[in-house]
Amino acid sequence: MNDHLIKNFRISLLLNLLGNFLIIGFFIYIMTGKMEGYTWLIYLIYPTYLMIKGKKILLEIHIDVKKVMLKSYSIFGGRKELNLDINEIVELDFYRGFVIKYKTSLGKKTETFHLNAEPWNNLYGQIKNLKLAVQDMEQNKIENLNLKTSDIKSTANNL
Repeated sequence: MNDHLIKNFRISLLLNLLGNFLIIGFFIYIMTGKMEGYTWLIYLIYPTYLMIKGKKILLEIHIDVKKVMLKSYSIFGGRKELNLDINEIVELDFYRGFVIKYKTSLGKKTETFHLNAEPWNNLYGQIKNLKLAVQDMEQNKIENLNLKTSDIKSTANNL
């Protein structure tokens, strides 16, 4: 459905890669005065790997009653789906993209997704719906906690 987002992502990574080659190559040329093949490889492979490795784009968000499915794409991982319970989500944030923190069996995990969508794309509406679902779940937890504490207080007063 969002294949154009993947195409735009690949184009932007290619442009970033070419820009890095030119800038770092020019810097190496100024510093050393000559261009050698192994020097290019040493100074370009690791920063390029870091640039490509960490970037994931968010394609879609599907929200069911208590389940959330996030579809994403990365160059090395391909298309992936992240299935979560709404109760597992700890925090949602827009910091350098879309950041979601959720609980796992090993602790808290953070995923950062780049939003490579146009402003009129339905992805922003899906993110808004996810935030509202998480807020509703938190509100229900607070109300249930308040009901339980009021029941404990009333039974303590009756004793």
